Amino acid sequence: MNNPVHQTLLDVAEFLDRHRIAFAVIGGIAVAVRGETRTTVDVDLLVQISVERGHELLAQLDSSPFLPLFPDVAEVMETAFLLPLQHRDTGIRLDLALALSGFEQQAVRRASSEAIAGGCVPVITAEDLIIMKTLAGRSRDTDDVERLVSLRRDEIDWEYVFTTAEQLQKAVDQDLLGPLRKLRE
Repeated sequence: MNNPVHQTLLDVAEFLDRHRIAFAVIGGIAVAVRGETRTTVDVDLLVQISVERGHELLAQLDSSPFLPLFPDVAEVMETAFLLPLQHRDTGIRLDLALALSGFEQQAVRRASSEAIAGGCVPVITAEDLIIMKTLAGRSRDTDDVERLVSLRRDEIDWEYVFTTAEQLQKAVDQDLLGPLRKLRE
């Protein structure tokens, strides 16, 4: 991570705290905190807000360090449940994923506060990060999960991972348990 990414993270944490929005760091920054340092060029957060509250947040951007990434960002939020923003000073992109599912809301609640760049921000647990990245299934996500598991295999609450993945796979009709069991072996 570099200073512009840190500045963006700390600014968005302050912005969300000021608006009393619960959130958790996910993505590359969470992988760096929970596993091993890796470069990332953006900030990814899971935010516990509804689409309606997302519209209210958009209305507050004029007096913030952030601006919409593009003009029709509200439509993206309504259809993809993602609010893509950009830091005015650093130019760093940040994606605020709306925590609408029970799993996502639980992941925000389970996040633990971690010291990053002189600030303290909630970061998703290793278990929830493993589940989230397995669900995403992209090659970068798979690599991240493999590194996390190799570094923290004995610290991971596998019962939680398997129970939660089993519940999720029923909802999304995707095999999550198979890949996770292979990783544990």
